[in-house]
Amino acid sequence: MRRLLPALLAVVALAGCSASEEPSAAPSPTPSRAGAASPAACPAPATTELTWPAAVPADLPKPPGASSAEVESRTDGLTVVTFTTPISIRESVLFLIDAMPKAGYTLARGDAENTEADAPFVKGDLRGVMRMIAVQECRTDWLMAVARATVGGAPGGGTPLLPPRPNASPLPFG
Repeated sequence: MRRLLPALLAVVALAGCSASEEPSAAPSPTPSRAGAASPAACPAPATTELTWPAAVPADLPKPPGASSAEVESRTDGLTVVTFTTPISIRESVLFLIDAMPKAGYTLARGDAENTEADAPFVKGDLRGVMRMIAVQECRTDWLMAVARATVGGAPGGGTPLLPPRPNASPLPFG
């Protein structure tokens, strides 16, 4: 029996390491200290003089510390602006949730993950989307695309990349 017990334990240990059809539960995280529960705050961003291109309304809120803007004006009426901010992705999302409605913009249903978030928005005939990508804990890269719902006074000049009118059904059959 003494020789059988170590062999049985080795078989059980090997079986626990081999692949099985049922997923095993992940180990539970070690409880953290009360002070470490929230992420570290990023340093206050420096004030910048980033100005939006002419196709972007001046009243569209600029994230704190926005810099390094690059602009692409496409022939289909879409303007794409990329820039970076020295704030976390969480702070970026919270900024948009607070600032956009205050400036008269309606936020549509977006998507958020740990390292990326999308925030579609509408104001009048302007439609747009902000995509935020976490690069570092205190650095977020942004891609903003905006277009007018009309081009030259004719409806339908928008792009499928931007959200529909706020009262449109998000369902394809709705």
